[in-house]
Amino acid sequence: ASLARESECGSRTRWGTPGLDVAAGVQAQLARAGVEHVVRGGWCTWEDERFYSYRREPVTGRMAGVVLAG
Repeated sequence: ASLARESECGSRTRWGTPGLDVAAGVQAQLARAGVEHVVRGGWCTWEDERFYSYRREPVTGRMAGVVLAG
């Protein structure tokens, strides 16, 4: 199922527009896959300057991320 259709991850932005809570969607999918214990960091890319946020700084270069499964 698409994350956008998952009721567990629907949210509202601080401006009242529809949003997507990606962490909640991933946690819901992990739970359905049998993962019993998930720890969420609770960090916000908007508030924490350690992380890039297009919402906070729309002028940007390029960024990429890679995840390797072992």
